[in-house]
Amino acid sequence: MNKHLTVIGCILFCLTISFPIVSCASSISKPTFTLPPNWYLDSETPYPDDFGEYDPEGAGSLTYTDGEDFDFVMIWYEKAPAGTLTASALETKAMMMYATYHDDKPLDDTGTITIGDVPAGYAVGYIPEAECRALMLAFVINDVFLSAYAYYDFTTFEDEEQVLALLDSISFEESNGIPWFLIVIPIIIAVAVIIVVVIFLLKRRKKPVEPTPEKPSPVTPAPEPIAESRFCMECGNRMPPKGFYCNNCGSSPRNFGGPKTKSCHCGTVIPGTAKFCSACGAKQAPT
Repeated sequence: MNKHLTVIGCILFCLTISFPIVSCASSISKPTFTLPPNWYLDSETPYPDDFGEYDPEGAGSLTYTDGEDFDFVMIWYEKAPAGTLTASALETKAMMMYATYHDDKPLDDTGTITIGDVPAGYAVGYIPEAECRALMLAFVINDVFLSAYAYYDFTTFEDEEQVLALLDSISFEESNGIPWFLIVIPIIIAVAVIIVVVIFLLKRRKKPVEPTPEKPSPVTPAPEPIAESRFCMECGNRMPPKGFYCNNCGSSPRNFGGPKTKSCHCGTVIPGTAKFCSACGAKQAPT
């Protein structure tokens, strides 16, 4: 009996040291930025709790705000898709982002610039009623895909310089990923120990006395779990948990960005521009 408990303890130890390593390998590093004067981190959603476009696990997001005016920069980060995104593909991605947020405003310019020593596709347009520019960026650093939405005052060149300086200062908190052998070796050890233990127990196990068969009791099937879901904040239609666009109105959860928020009667904090609650689907009073 004591030998069996010792072997079981060894198995649990191997599994314990394997799971955190595998979990760490599946995460990504959070980008950090050097903030200009008066800028601060307004909100943060850790990876993978935000909506990812390429990463099936999700994404993380950061929002930085200028304390002196309404300028802000929203940044999403997720695992980059397999293969290489060309400069043309990044530019197309930036144009698609602009169309998502400002489909009624024409583009002023598109192309490729350098952000953090890598090429970034960009699309920029002028918002005349606010005298602001909306800048969309898409780029890949260290196998991390980043998309950014910057909204800043167009009447002063200083605001544009601050936004570009913030984005260009990108760095990462830690090395992205860990060596493959640190993942594989603990798993191989754990599997080998389990196999040895199973063989050992099978050889030593005595043939059990067959019990008298009893009439099996009826088993009530367990209810099927209800799939997690959420609702479109534009039309209230139910959406898949990881859906990026509403299949009813085509709206994206990213359409409802910005620093302002409000609370639904169910207690969920949602963007201030949302027309429906993303958690319960309740219609929101106009603001």
